[in-house]
Parts: sequence; structure tokens; C-alpha cells
Amino acid sequence: MVGNTGYLGFPITLAMVGKEYFAWALFYDLLGSLFGAYAFGVALASHFGSNVSSYWQITRAILINPALWSFGFGLLFRQVKIPTVVEFFLEKLAWSTVALSLVLIGMRLSRLNSWNSLPQVGISLIIKMLLVPLILGSTLPLFGVTGSAAQVIVLQMAMPPAFATLVIAETFNLDRDLAVTALAAGGIVLLLTLPLWLWLF
Repeated sequence: MVGNTGYLGFPITLAMVGKEYFAWALFYDLLGSLFGAYAFGVALASHFGSNVSSYWQITRAILINPALWSFGFGLLFRQVKIPTVVEFFLEKLAWSTVALSLVLIGMRLSRLNSWNSLPQVGISLIIKMLLVPLILGSTLPLFGVTGSAAQVIVLQMAMPPAFATLVIAETFNLDRDLAVTALAAGGIVLLLTLPLWLWLF
């Protein structure tokens, strides 16, 4: 998972860099989540999880994804003023979704009997939380992205896998133990890698 880093990435970015560069974090997470998790990720998950054989079934799994619809509606109605009451309930709905995702992660962690998938998780976390931030973070100056903006992008890249990993695993009947182990181990690894990225960038 390259995208879907907001649940830890946003608060860490706000704490380390401040609100001035928050748009960079939002931009990275939206693009990574939209095209990475909810398009390419759903295509892979529907193919391998549901034994889908035709391209039409994979395309349908992507098109009926509520994340893509909400992104489209958000862009389409961005100039429309939302009444305060509606905004209040939408905010409560969003926080309820986050809370339910945490409950789902807790339920899956409680059913985890062994750490047999830890070697696979270790390889994926090395790629996601070490190699990708190091390689892409080193190339950001070539594109003119330096300073705090580069730090925000690197912090977002270095975040552990997030909720979408488990949600997609649940939806398409993939290896749930592997997904929840990746989430838990990624959160622990972040305690070690975060100081490294702040020092390097």
C-alpha cells in the first residue's frame, strides 16, 4: 500500500511540520488512496480474492467502490455550501467510521493465533516503510520539492499500512491475518523509523 496513510500520517504531519504544509499531505494521501488503494488495490483484490476472471468484473468492482464515488461527488460539489447541521452529522459519521475501523482491527487482532505471516509482513514493511521513502525522498529535490514540503511527502510515504488494507482484505476475502499483522507491525516499526526520516530529511 503506497497510499492510504492519513490516519497516522495527518496527525504526525501536523505535529512535526504544522498546518502550513498540510495540503501536501492531503494531496499525497488522496492520490495514493484514490488510485493506489481504491483503484489498483481493488483490482488486485477482486482478481485474487474473489477468483474473478473477466476484466468486466474487475472494472465493476472498481466502479462500485464508494471511495471513488465520494471523491467524484466531493470535486463536483466543492463550491456548494453545506448547511452547518449536515456538516456536523457528516463529521460525526466520518469519526464513527474511523472508530468502527479501529474496532475491526481490534477484533481481528484478538483472533490472531500466531505470527506466522510476520516474515511476509517484514518484507512488505521494509519495502513500504524503508526503501520507498528512501528512494523517492532522495529524488524529490530533482523535481524541485525541498524543505518542509519534501519532509511532509517523505513522512506520508513512510507511514505504515492503514485501514484500507484490512477493509479490502475483508471485502474480497483475502488473508485477514496477514493484513492485520501488517497494520500492527507497521505501527510498531513506525516508532523506530520516524526519528530516522526526521533526521535524514
